[in-house]
Amino acid sequence: MTHDAYRTLAAHYDRLRMDWYTGTTGPQLVELLAAHGVRDGAILDAGCGTGTLAVWLATRGFAVDGVDLSPSLLAQAKAKAAAGSENVRFELGDITDLSLSHRFDAIVCVADVLNHLPSLDDWERAFRSFAQHLRPGGLLFFDALTALGLERMDMYEVHDLANGALMMGIIYEPAARRSTLKLTCYVPVPGTSYFERASETIPEWAQPVDDVLARLQRSGFESIEQPWRVTGEPENEERLTVLAVRSAAIVSADR
Repeated sequence: MTHDAYRTLAAHYDRLRMDWYTGTTGPQLVELLAAHGVRDGAILDAGCGTGTLAVWLATRGFAVDGVDLSPSLLAQAKAKAAAGSENVRFELGDITDLSLSHRFDAIVCVADVLNHLPSLDDWERAFRSFAQHLRPGGLLFFDALTALGLERMDMYEVHDLANGALMMGIIYEPAARRSTLKLTCYVPVPGTSYFERASETIPEWAQPVDDVLARLQRSGFESIEQPWRVTGEPENEERLTVLAVRSAAIVSADR
């Protein structure tokens, strides 16, 4: 079984600002989808974490499903949805082998979710799984760290939180295109003078951009764009952002 890399951090995930994507990029993502014809309808948040983005999209008129491999993160997401969010549901799922009962108008896979997959073959399995769960002409948007992005995260940092602290040690290995993140946080235990310590080690991998795009195309996607690209060479940017259209040519292979 796959280790739940966020088991001890899940309860503190939002406090640690690990759900940063919604606040920084969520509105830009909605604008991008709308510009390509998806202004409402069904969206899958693949690798939804604690559900912040999924809940936020649901409040903007989308019917949202969220899947994640971490039971502990999903528990947080379900509690968040139960607090009053409608049009959103969560379930346990592996993005490389999804088996959902319906198709979507768009799938989003953001905030380094794909970086958790160790090989290009795993990325391709995820792309094929996404294609099987999109309607023909549906959109896939994903973003991930490049090798440069992982390299620039090679650091040790301490962050002050509200009545707590987060310590991060990140080591990048160029030959393997892999980072190892050691995260340790201390948060107050309500009603006591004690602090709870939570710690996990999380690996992430970057894949060559040209290879990623080739795997995406052969998985059933076309009209592949790289929105928000700043330079002419994506390997010289910290993040890879991709928008692609699910080809109608694979409709006969659908479940």
